[in-house]
Amino acid sequence: MSCTAIFQVSCPILESGEEDAVMCITGSCEQLGDWDPKRVVQMVQNSAEDSNKRIWKADVSLPCDSEIKYRYAICSFHKLTNGSTEEKVIVHRWETNVTPRMLFTEGVQLCQEEHIFGNYDDQQNTDTGWLTSQTEMHILIHGQPLTLQGCDEAPPFSIKVTARQERATTPEEETTSKKRKKVYDVLPVFIRVLNKNEYEPRLHQHEYGRHFHQDDIMMFSVQTLKPDTMSFKVEIFSQDIGDAIENLGVATILGRNVRCAPRCIPLIDQDMDNVGTLDVMCSIIKPLQPESVCNFEESYSKHWKSRRCVEIGHRGMGRSLVDKSLLVHIPTNSNIPENTVKSLQQALKHGADFVEFDIHVTKDRVPVIGHDFQAALTPSDVLGTQADAPLYLEVPINYLNLSEIDSLKTGQCMVLEHTDKKPSPCSSPARAPKVPKEMQLFPTLQFALEGVDLDLGFLVEVKYPMDIVEGSKEMPHEKHPLERNTLVDAIINILMKYGGKRRIILCAFDPQVCIMLRLKQNKYPVVYCNFGPSERYELYAGPLCTGIPVSLLFAKSMGFLGLSSHSLDLLQKPELAAACNEANLITFCWGEDNNDEETVRRLKDIKIHGVIHDSMAKYPENRNNIFREERLSRSPLTINGDISQQVAAIEINKDTGEPSMT
Repeated sequence: MSCTAIFQVSCPILESGEEDAVMCITGSCEQLGDWDPKRVVQMVQNSAEDSNKRIWKADVSLPCDSEIKYRYAICSFHKLTNGSTEEKVIVHRWETNVTPRMLFTEGVQLCQEEHIFGNYDDQQNTDTGWLTSQTEMHILIHGQPLTLQGCDEAPPFSIKVTARQERATTPEEETTSKKRKKVYDVLPVFIRVLNKNEYEPRLHQHEYGRHFHQDDIMMFSVQTLKPDTMSFKVEIFSQDIGDAIENLGVATILGRNVRCAPRCIPLIDQDMDNVGTLDVMCSIIKPLQPESVCNFEESYSKHWKSRRCVEIGHRGMGRSLVDKSLLVHIPTNSNIPENTVKSLQQALKHGADFVEFDIHVTKDRVPVIGHDFQAALTPSDVLGTQADAPLYLEVPINYLNLSEIDSLKTGQCMVLEHTDKKPSPCSSPARAPKVPKEMQLFPTLQFALEGVDLDLGFLVEVKYPMDIVEGSKEMPHEKHPLERNTLVDAIINILMKYGGKRRIILCAFDPQVCIMLRLKQNKYPVVYCNFGPSERYELYAGPLCTGIPVSLLFAKSMGFLGLSSHSLDLLQKPELAAACNEANLITFCWGEDNNDEETVRRLKDIKIHGVIHDSMAKYPENRNNIFREERLSRSPLTINGDISQQVAAIEINKDTGEPSMT
């Protein structure tokens, strides 16, 4: 027996760029597509007296006497011209309340009251979609990008970017055209201008573009299903006061040539003469490969439950090796090898709410935990005992397969600890043969996800070597990192497969990696790591890497959950922490000073949401973290804090998939 549910939802007029989109329903049963974006139920638009909104309706036959969870989403459907009948689905916006809508089917017919898109349970939560099948391309312009021939300094100017995509001609177009011409569709281009007054993405561009100020950071973005057949047209217009507006030149960027790299592109005038150049930063964000595994069931991308400041164990229990990224020597804090599963487990025993660790990807695309980009090792079987042989080899992690990484753990090669003068063999038992797996260096992300209790949250930093302001690089010039899309895909696929109900937050210092983490998946929140000028760290190059003020605008513009900033930047200017809170961004802080209790107290006073530190050992063992305390308090078997009852509650909750990520 089935029950016909009548769904009705109102929505303001669809936003620009959504003209071909329709309202859809997705839900927890086969009839509503089992949350699969490819199987959503399309609704029909009814005429409405109010011109500012539209009413969408759908009648769906559902199983009777069943609890059904569901959400509304705005999607568009596209058929490719390659002969395939498959439709590609693009999700424009969708409802993202942590708890989806619910109904219970009973009787023959169930008529739902009219809903408002995104509004229920006294909350208004919608989010933009993720990259299901489409690719997103970005052009970033900043600083002094324009050079004109014959001019020592570029005049005031404006920038307009349009995008077009080649498509097949229709039969009507072929019959009306005397000769075969290429036909193009214009694609919507979003512009983000980051400055003191702006950060929101906008679709509309003036006829003569947007005036460019030297302090502006301009980001243009477009989405396409066929990136190799599209192109950008960048027009530069003069903006001299009192003069007629003049087209100074046009630059073209072909989609098939877009890479995550800076480019200097020529400007051509109407006479096809080269009149100058324009410096841009291009990037391309591809959908998750081999295919997107995301669905509509749940999203925590903008969810943060109000709690006390969380304790985040740095690399587990804290640093146990000398940190080569520091310009000054900072003593190590932990006797347990950092970035091992044992260190993560021990941090939970001391009450850590989260642990922070770095992720690299091996040559065979396996994510592993570790800090440095390169492993320093002494392959004695190769070097022998020659006196002039180097003391060690530095090999990038992404040059090694997992089997070769495993050989480092068994003593065939020895990982080295770096001192201020030269590397010396590290005597940690983690490098000795036959050590327990949880004590071995470079554990896989999968092993950590499976081997650490779900009560411990993971703050996962995706490592990518960056350029330094002075011109150097975090990884030597002659050594090449993995391409960003490949790196991020390998990590997200493991998280989506093995993450389960664990609380996971993703972060990175590289702005393009952060954007990819945000756009390639819809489940986990992203925070942007940053720091300002410092005596301890060499400042990263790039307009988005200058400190908290720009990072705040960037995070708001891209829909990140928040920031992870250096503690001294926040303490020296506490108003920056207030600005983050006012902007509804969470703020984590990191830095060596966080090992000082007075510093932590001051950070908590300015309402920081989480402190990353090396000092979990200062707390006693068997200390429950905040998530375990919450879970035990919800359990009916917890009676007056009795330990035996608490243990029973833990076992039962694990069997039922607890804890939740909220």
